[in-house]
Amino acid sequence: MEIQLAIAKGKLELAASFMLVAENAKCPMQMAREYNLNFMYRYAKVYVSTQRIESLKPLVLQIMNTGIKRADATHIACAIDAGCGYFISVDDRVLKYRDDRIKVITQTICFM
Repeated sequence: MEIQLAIAKGKLELAASFMLVAENAKCPMQMAREYNLNFMYRYAKVYVSTQRIESLKPLVLQIMNTGIKRADATHIACAIDAGCGYFISVDDRVLKYRDDRIKVITQTICFM
């Protein structure tokens, strides 16, 4: 909720993607799914659509070769494609990922 509040207040910018929408669709709580989807539509400054899947495949595979799982690699690839400077995660494996194109950080760092 802190991240969403920071986005709503304009302190952070949100880049959304087809992958984020797909992951949200797996949420078992309908109200949460709808809230998250509406939030993405309202506040996303950039949206990486499914039309980018083919062109992102090499980058996804490159990221996966570092030990990142496919879904997380796709999220990171979408963030890089969107021109994001930062990718926020709480996943230990993702937090160890290093790339000159994007910095992976934890939520705690966002609010320091």
